Amino acid sequence: PAERDEIENGRTEKPVGRPYKRIINDVGPMGEAQRATLETLIQRSRAFRAASPKERRTMLLQGDPRVPIRVESDAANAGLDPRLFDMEAADEETSKVNRAVRNLLSIYNSDKRATQVVFMEMGFSDTSTKSGGRDSEGNKLPSKKVARFNLAKDIVAKLVDGGVPRDEIAIVDGGTSKEKRREIADKMNASKIRIVIGNTDTLGVGVNMQVNLRAMHHLDAPWMPGELEQRNGRGHRQGNKWNTVLEYRYITEKLDGRRWQVLMVKDRFIKAFLKADDSVRVIEGDAVSTDEADADIAATLSEAAGDP
Repeated sequence: PAERDEIENGRTEKPVGRPYKRIINDVGPMGEAQRATLETLIQRSRAFRAASPKERRTMLLQGDPRVPIRVESDAANAGLDPRLFDMEAADEETSKVNRAVRNLLSIYNSDKRATQVVFMEMGFSDTSTKSGGRDSEGNKLPSKKVARFNLAKDIVAKLVDGGVPRDEIAIVDGGTSKEKRREIADKMNASKIRIVIGNTDTLGVGVNMQVNLRAMHHLDAPWMPGELEQRNGRGHRQGNKWNTVLEYRYITEKLDGRRWQVLMVKDRFIKAFLKADDSVRVIEGDAVSTDEADADIAATLSEAAGDP
């Protein structure tokens, strides 16, 4: 037991090689706000599928919320946090953010040297740009700014309420300069900044903050295996003094499983390709048509909502 505890929770001041990595799947139920959002999206998806080709074309030109790409984007937003779909939605205790904050605070209080990173691809802005679509003649209409829930600020506020000093938390978004990123990474390595929030692009390649990085928290799943590897590479790399680094994957029941599953399928395909013999000309993979993809989105939403 003592040896196992040392491997899982101990540190090596002059580490050689990469630390161990422990994956923790933090699974929670859908909240009522998410269920309501799903019902709305199911109706939109069905309306698009039932429309005639001409009606579909009009919807696509106008940027109608019923088109598949909008439905899937809204579903991803609601899966991360329902307030990204509806700013007035309830802040439920079982949400990913609230589960993550509890884990962040627990690790923060476990050791004054422990630093952590939170990854999410959305939720960093107070506004978003909404396309104006096109008119009946196909002319592009002007886009407009709309208010948007800022999830990163919400996480910061909850961490501060939980006892983390504000100057020990950093947000790294698209507007953060390279110089500022290096400064934040240096402070992370010195445990002066203890928690950083960013996405794959802003905290990916070139951000060396591994020295005391105890945990990576994935509030969503990226689309490509290489992106997940880049995220985890912030802590699962040579120079980390923790013997084991923790990888948290936050999953909402019936909502996020498909995306993580797709990610793992892609990972297996890429590895099979890289390991294939020169004589191999075909590697089995999955592909679907546009209509099948539209139907899959609708089916996934219906299954998540418990709609047979």
